[in-house]
Amino acid sequence: MTPDKPEPRSPQPSAPGEDVYWELEAELHPDSEELWGVFCYEHGALGAELLVDSGPRRRVRHFFPAEPDADGWCAAFARTYPDVPAPLRATARRQAVQPWETAWRVHFTPLRLGRRLLVTPPWEAGPPDASAAGPALSAAEGSVRIVIDPGQGFGTGWHPSTALALEALEDALQTPAAPASLLDVGTGSGILAIAGRLLGVPRAVALDVDAQALPDVLRNAALSGVQPAPGLVQGLPDCLRGAFPLVVANIVSEVLLAHRGDLAGLTAPGGCLILSGILQAERTSLVEAYARAGLHLEREHAREGWIALRLRRG
Repeated sequence: MTPDKPEPRSPQPSAPGEDVYWELEAELHPDSEELWGVFCYEHGALGAELLVDSGPRRRVRHFFPAEPDADGWCAAFARTYPDVPAPLRATARRQAVQPWETAWRVHFTPLRLGRRLLVTPPWEAGPPDASAAGPALSAAEGSVRIVIDPGQGFGTGWHPSTALALEALEDALQTPAAPASLLDVGTGSGILAIAGRLLGVPRAVALDVDAQALPDVLRNAALSGVQPAPGLVQGLPDCLRGAFPLVVANIVSEVLLAHRGDLAGLTAPGGCLILSGILQAERTSLVEAYARAGLHLEREHAREGWIALRLRRG
């Protein structure tokens, strides 16, 4: 049976040039859900979303290119399917189409971490201070502003492992004199290397096995006003020679364990190694493995089941 067309009025299209669509949200008895879906698709629905699928009621949203006649369609449904309950309620709403290229940006807003760190996407930040060689401080808030494009490599500050690594790094740099250099292993977006530079470390090296991540580091460093940018190296930790007074590695535990000898060797005697990306259940094995490599636990940070360790090489 073909459902009746609604009688009170026809759907009205959007005005020329308007980039909109319409939502029709209905509250239904479970027995009506399937037939209401058929009815809506017969009347031009482009898709549907089930909002509530349990209990004595169903709440369903259908999407249309033109305005639906909520009241008229409910009446037409009741006439077409007299053996099932008509919708208890139906409401039409006009919605603006969000460009998919930029709609995701709503999820990335400025994020405060630690004492002074402020991680912000480029569309929330003002123009970078091109002359910055030290901390990029907001005069109004005393914040160290790190600008990261979340469309780039891993590391925006929103994942607990990155947030913990940033806080552990800031904590390690609460000293009268910053270390001369920093190595960021598995740099991703470069957020840790950039944070170290902004917190006063004169030189940073960013290492990643993925060559495509390295241009992202340069872009994010420029957005954050960091000059000179971190040095870039593609490869695994064993490709480097020498040692650094401060090393950070925000990588999964399996990689941290596999490269513990390399990471220990890249940490200068008396230097600090910060490890993140560690689940709570993996903590003990990491601490013990690195103790055997000559690095001992100095401090740890924990959040949402994740751990960041600050180790000191004897």
